[in-house]
Amino acid sequence: VPRASEAVQKRRTGAQMPHQRWLLLTVLLVVTACCASPSLAHLNSRYADPDAPRDHSEGNRDILVLGGNGFIGSHTVERLASRGYNVTTLHRNNTYWQWHSSHHSRVLTCDRNFDLTDCASLSQLEARPFLAVIDLSGYADVAVMQSVQLLTGRFQYYVYLSTDSVYDVSDKRHAGRSRESDGAFPSDAALRNRLRAG
Repeated sequence: VPRASEAVQKRRTGAQMPHQRWLLLTVLLVVTACCASPSLAHLNSRYADPDAPRDHSEGNRDILVLGGNGFIGSHTVERLASRGYNVTTLHRNNTYWQWHSSHHSRVLTCDRNFDLTDCASLSQLEARPFLAVIDLSGYADVAVMQSVQLLTGRFQYYVYLSTDSVYDVSDKRHAGRSRESDGAFPSDAALRNRLRAG
C-alpha cells in the first residue's frame, strides 16, 4: 500500500482532521471497552441485545462495522483486526479510505440510503452472529433502526457513533481544541435554514 496516499487524504480532509481525530479517539476507546475482554462482563447490560444468544461472548470474535472504510472506520477496523477480531465491513464502496480497511476485513457493499432489505450483500451474512456491530454510517435514524431490526438477535452489542459532520456547520468561537459542545447548530435562524436546505 503506497504511503503517498496518506498525504493526499490529509490534504483532502483539511480542517476536518482535528474533529476526526477527536472522534476517532472516542471510537477507539469505545471499541477497546467493548472488545477488550472475552467476557464483556464489565459493560453495562443496557448496551446488550436481550434477544442475542448468550454464547456470543464465549469465543465469538466476529465484528460487523457499518461504514468501515471512512477515516474513523478504517482505523477502527485496523485496530480490531490487530487485536485478532474477524471484521466484516459494510459500506457504499467509496474508495476514499478503502485502501486502508479492505486489507483487514471482509468487505460487503450496500448503500444505507436505500432499503437494506434490498441489499444483496447482506444475504452473505446469512444468520451469522456478531459479538458487536459498530455503526459509523447511520446518518438517518431510519437507517440505524433498520440495521438494528435486521440484525436483532445476531449481536450482543450495538455501538452507534454519530458523524463528525456536525462540526462542519458549528459556530466554533475559540481557537482551542474542539469540544463536544462545539457541535451545536448555529444560533442564527437564517443560517440554520440555509444549512437544512443544503
